[in-house]
Amino acid sequence: ACASAAATAEAASGKAAAHRSGTLGSAGGDRPGDAARLRGNVAFGAGHFDEALAAYCEALTLEPDNGLLYGNRSAAYLHLKRPADAVADAEKMVALLPDAPKAYFRLASAYEKSADFPQAAASFARALTLDVTNEPAAEGVRRAMAAGKWRKEAKHAKVVQTCTAALARNKAYAKASSQKVTAAAAPVAPELGPRIRWTPLPRDGARPAKRGGATMSALGRSLWVLGGADRGGKAYEDLWEFTPSEAEGSAGTWRQHTPACASLFPASINHAAVALEASHDADDGADARDTRGELIVFGELATERLACVRVLAAVGCPTPDSSPPRAVTSA
Repeated sequence: ACASAAATAEAASGKAAAHRSGTLGSAGGDRPGDAARLRGNVAFGAGHFDEALAAYCEALTLEPDNGLLYGNRSAAYLHLKRPADAVADAEKMVALLPDAPKAYFRLASAYEKSADFPQAAASFARALTLDVTNEPAAEGVRRAMAAGKWRKEAKHAKVVQTCTAALARNKAYAKASSQKVTAAAAPVAPELGPRIRWTPLPRDGARPAKRGGATMSALGRSLWVLGGADRGGKAYEDLWEFTPSEAEGSAGTWRQHTPACASLFPASINHAAVALEASHDADDGADARDTRGELIVFGELATERLACVRVLAAVGCPTPDSSPPRAVTSA
């Protein structure tokens, strides 16, 4: 096939020589063997390996120092079941392209088809050393090392050591890459603001008993806690106010209130609270306005009617201790 290809290429040799001497112009920097190489690639892709071989031979006649062409022809030889020729061309590719992983991969493939597994393993390992990401080369190393019993022979100890080291580097790279992908895919924690400093509530002085199910509502600068029950089932009908403190190291103080109409809300009934704040004209008639608030507590009466208790508590307002809340009932 190569002999006939040489005859075909002879007619183009003059043009090739002119191209190399610079007397023949070339559009886009085309190489003299490009046309034949492209024909060979098309034939190779179509499975016409005899035609591909002839085309590569023609291209090599025009470009005898093109390592990639030797690699292409080596692949064609492999498909034509000519492993010895494939090895020869792959060795020429390695000589011309000593730093190309593909050259060693071609050589390893040719050695593997020739059943020379130690040489195949060494060449696959060299390709993997040059490109640690080359998974086909890594698979080739494993495949060649698993073939036969050559690994147990002392004369191949260095090859086994080289292959083992190359596979270890490939495995380490794959693990590192996987960790990077996992880290990139992991949700990013939201950026937190200043850490909250919790201040324990005062243990001394008056404070509500431990309870659950209490009604709570914020009004003014205070938190209002009404009712609830302890773990033993004891229910409460008291009203507590907690006022936070601005002093360093102090959370605030508790204050108990006893509205005059507390009996409206026996501990056994359900209740809820809502806080409202509104501005009112000052009593002195000036333009200044003061803010008053109302804590409105809703609950069931023993007579199965709803009740609304309004507890005044805000800046400038009388507290429930000094001014009884108003009770409003409705059917």
